[in-house]
Amino acid sequence: MHDAIVERKYIDGTGLIVDPLPHPDDVRTTLERHFKVHRDRSFRVILVEDYADYRVFIQIPDGKSEYDFYVWRAIFERGTPVDIKVPSHDDLAAFFTKLKSKHERLEEYL
Repeated sequence: MHDAIVERKYIDGTGLIVDPLPHPDDVRTTLERHFKVHRDRSFRVILVEDYADYRVFIQIPDGKSEYDFYVWRAIFERGTPVDIKVPSHDDLAAFFTKLKSKHERLEEYL
């Protein structure tokens, strides 16, 4: 996973899902429609959010199950990844708290 991000061997999916954000009940359907996370279980890394120094990827784990995928986050400095990991609950809480402060409409999606 680390190598795929460092070597930029990932699919850029950032332009595929456009506003409005899918409702939480529709996320699986949306991911299937755009990235075939259920039909194609081959190993892939897909960039789904790009905030320049903070990027979110999903990894299809090559047949682990019928639908599971991993969510990774990467922090970049001057275009170079300096921290790549599956985010902890604390990481996610901090990110979503900051995101919710950006606009009240985002609340319904988080």
